[in-house]
Amino acid sequence: MSSPSASSRVTTRMPLGSPSHAPASPPRSAAIGVDFGTSKLCVALSRSVRIVDNPAGERTTPASVAFDCQQVLVGNDAFEQGVLNCANTVQAVKRIIGRTSSQVKDSLTNKSNLVQISAESILCFPSGMKKLDGKVAIKVSYKNEEISVFPEEVAASMFSMARKVAETHLGCAVSRVVVSVPSSFNNEQRLATKQAAELAGMEKISLINEPTAAALQYSAVSNFLTKEKLLVVDFGGGKLDVSLVALQAGTLEVLATSGCPTFGGYDLDMWMVHLAAEKFKQSHNVDILDDRKALVRLLRACEKAKKTLSLLPETFIEVDNLSGNIDFRMKISKRLFTQRWSCVLEKEIYFHVSRCVSEAGLNLKDVDKVLPVGGSMRLFGLEGYLIKIFGSKLTKTVNQDECVAAGAAIKAAMLEEDEQFAQVAVREISCHPIYMLTGNHIDDLTFGRTRIPFNHTISGSRSRRSPIFHEKVSYLLPGAEASSCTLNRENSMPTSKRYEINFEVDDDGIFNASFKTSEAITHFAGPRAFSLRERRLGRKMKSRIEGFEKDSQKEAARVEAMVQLEEMVYCVRQEVAALMEKMRHSESECEDVLAWLEDHQTASKKDCRAKRLQLKKLVSNLSEWKRKEGKLLKRLIDKRGGKKRRST
Repeated sequence: MSSPSASSRVTTRMPLGSPSHAPASPPRSAAIGVDFGTSKLCVALSRSVRIVDNPAGERTTPASVAFDCQQVLVGNDAFEQGVLNCANTVQAVKRIIGRTSSQVKDSLTNKSNLVQISAESILCFPSGMKKLDGKVAIKVSYKNEEISVFPEEVAASMFSMARKVAETHLGCAVSRVVVSVPSSFNNEQRLATKQAAELAGMEKISLINEPTAAALQYSAVSNFLTKEKLLVVDFGGGKLDVSLVALQAGTLEVLATSGCPTFGGYDLDMWMVHLAAEKFKQSHNVDILDDRKALVRLLRACEKAKKTLSLLPETFIEVDNLSGNIDFRMKISKRLFTQRWSCVLEKEIYFHVSRCVSEAGLNLKDVDKVLPVGGSMRLFGLEGYLIKIFGSKLTKTVNQDECVAAGAAIKAAMLEEDEQFAQVAVREISCHPIYMLTGNHIDDLTFGRTRIPFNHTISGSRSRRSPIFHEKVSYLLPGAEASSCTLNRENSMPTSKRYEINFEVDDDGIFNASFKTSEAITHFAGPRAFSLRERRLGRKMKSRIEGFEKDSQKEAARVEAMVQLEEMVYCVRQEVAALMEKMRHSESECEDVLAWLEDHQTASKKDCRAKRLQLKKLVSNLSEWKRKEGKLLKRLIDKRGGKKRRST
């Protein structure tokens, strides 16, 4: 894998006046930033803001989790067996985490003129969906048993891998993590993401919006000296995110956000899959839409072709033995892709870019720089379209695949009070408004650009009925449903006549609400409002994640034992072969002496004495070889045991 260019590497310079050669001290704990992407996972260390290579030596890891008869596989291992074990390999779990069953069902059933196959149906639910304990669950087979796992558990497996990779590089425990999420993530999605990190053993967990993280890394490259309005356009595998950020003297102030949480690069892949499946059906009268293995293989071929089309005018979608021993090969051109998608993509990008800028009270000409982020931004001239709108304002001073993870790591360093970022401040906004309905009157508690953390208290009387609506927002394409919490006087309100309702949006963009009287405090939104059933479910998920970890450790120990046994067999065989060669040489010497006696019937005493000395030397060697043979097995066992002790 080629190394990134010098301009795209994640680097930050020390602020002026900081020591250049500080004495190294052994770290006790560390913080990391994690870009929790739809298709990839990227991990960065807060110290020196460095991207961490995974065990395969790659800087990003496939967001794949697979369940087999022995253990849970994560990352590259899961992705590589994703075709053979397609019924138990989960990908793109970010598209369903924190979503209700009705929202997920809509994603599975909704079709447009362009996208006829849902990405969730192939990637997220390999063996089907199930509603369990009021939540969406994924059907898989694990250790030859059918089980249902929650999206939080799948995400937790990925976070656990990220933590272990970071701890291996650091040589110490990870105490804090900052996870990036789309700015359009609603309350439930943010809570579910934090819960997944908690299940993975993380202690201090914070969230950062992905465009904000990218802007943070962009500002860090210039040592936080830039003064400009930066428009971040993040188009990834599962979403489009746009934010306008004002940069000035180490302060990043988010002015406005916009985006679509349900549209990304995977939807383009699904269009190609449907196109290829229809072509295969027309040519061979075989429908592969119900053949999951064929669909997964076709999806990977389409994804590869899509990336090729960003460089070449045409390419082929090729799959050997797609179905029924039939090879598939279909030509596809950039022109066809552009005809079908350019208008949709440009319209979508322009809509959210213009809305974001207008909500900040600015015009497009007021934008100083435009930062493209995400792998899907490389497709079909999308960057060229931004150049068409903004001219030479497009900047690529950071790696668009790694800048979000690096920005999350910088935020982690800030939370750890790292002196390197002591003068840096991030001012985030709430991306969704909050409304309160009193009778037939709607009060705006916050607007879409309210600075967070936000806190507001309302006093009222017992007769007041106040449903609380959070994130009541519509999208150009189907988006998240508005969630609501209702205070019911009969079963929620204490007997006290006077009460206070407290509304809060914390630094992670999570909405909390509580009802307070002189008698009690009732939390009805946010993590403290979890019901007893939800808390029990959380403990159940924690226990199962720990079980997955133990199974993986057992499997690793079993594989290590097999490797040690195989190494020992080869060592023993090599030593035995050497002994046998020496024995054959000794036998040959005896035959030579017998032949010499036959040919020398009148040999002198001196000649016979010489032959006797030759045989005595041979006997001495045999005794030595026998002694070595007795110690051979013990030496090999001690060798393997010593290696095992050193590894532990």
